[in-house]
Amino acid sequence: MAPDLLRRARRTYEIARFVKGLSAAALVVPMAAVSLGGCEQRETALVIAAALAVLATALVWRGGAAGRAVVPGLVAGVVPLGFPLVVCPLCARFDMHLPMLVCVAGGVASGAIVAACAAREGKDRAPFVVSAGLVAALAGSMGCAILGLGGVVAMAVGLALTTPVALAVAPRPAGG
Repeated sequence: MAPDLLRRARRTYEIARFVKGLSAAALVVPMAAVSLGGCEQRETALVIAAALAVLATALVWRGGAAGRAVVPGLVAGVVPLGFPLVVCPLCARFDMHLPMLVCVAGGVASGAIVAACAAREGKDRAPFVVSAGLVAALAGSMGCAILGLGGVVAMAVGLALTTPVALAVAPRPAGG
């Protein structure tokens, strides 16, 4: 009887974790809607949104530092998601370099947000940074996809350059 009870308890626990992951993935829906509103690359944006939703669900279901990193990663991804959507309507008036620079700036800002959130992590900083960075990169890619692969790469470069530097200078938490 006890093994059956433990098995049912474990199953209930895992289902609850999965539902929690789905609720985190639901945060991707408004981000995808914003992206679709300004992006001619609709298929690309939808594929990225689907991958982001699956990743968010899996990370939250897994738990630990990786699961805690999902919401900060989504918040960090809002910056590179929004920047190109605001600037690209002005693209007709400006050189093509401006939107690429906006994607780099969005990635830099996103990396700083990831690093600021990771600074509060103790021993588990590395999985937090990797997970939050990946989530932020996918979220930001929905905006930078307007410019194609170059915009996504520009944003990823900004994110990849900023996060390690910001982490290196961030103070360690008292218990870490």
